[in-house]
Amino acid sequence: MFSQLLLASRYRTAHYQCMATKMTAKHIFGYLVYRGMR
Repeated sequence: MFSQLLLASRYRTAHYQCMATKMTAKHIFGYLVYRGMR
């Protein structure tokens, strides 16, 4: 039970880190495209 809980929390942390990385990349990419269009 405990190992399952630990695994779930670790997975959730990795999931949030992945989402944060994607969001950051999207913001940077959008900013570059916005700069390139002007």
